Amino acid sequence: PDKNQRWTLSTLFVVGLLDAYVGPAISKAWVTELPAEWLAFQSLGKNGYASIVDSAIENACYAYSIFSTRNEFECALEPELSSVVFRLSPQFWECTDIAQVDALNKKLRRTLLHKNGIVLGQTSVKGKTFLKLTLLNPRLTPQHIDSLCERLLSVGAEVKKV
Repeated sequence: PDKNQRWTLSTLFVVGLLDAYVGPAISKAWVTELPAEWLAFQSLGKNGYASIVDSAIENACYAYSIFSTRNEFECALEPELSSVVFRLSPQFWECTDIAQVDALNKKLRRTLLHKNGIVLGQTSVKGKTFLKLTLLNPRLTPQHIDSLCERLLSVGAEVKKV
């Protein structure tokens, strides 16, 4: 049977609640992901799931503490959950032209993705281009984040040379 035929009664109950609160069009879009997340929550329990969320937030705070204290980085804002919004700073790029700094950060993101397999989001804050690091892996350690920070700087140095 396909995914839609394997729904449990509890899944159907949640779909009914979603229909009531957000409307059937939105709940049907959410429902395709619901069974896997429901099973994950059931297998980990409330404390296990909370531990994963706490780990993601702690990692984001750790990354922010590094990025916000080094001159090579500029943070857009303090993280509220598991994402850190940052960029390599004009000081790092040795450039005061904001459009050029934006272009270099965009190029850094593409280079990290295509040549290093590192996926960062891209966003705009107050007209400036920033990168977004989302830290959801509960096995991530501060050492991984330190290593990523150094990789950002080394790849940035390569981008700066070109």
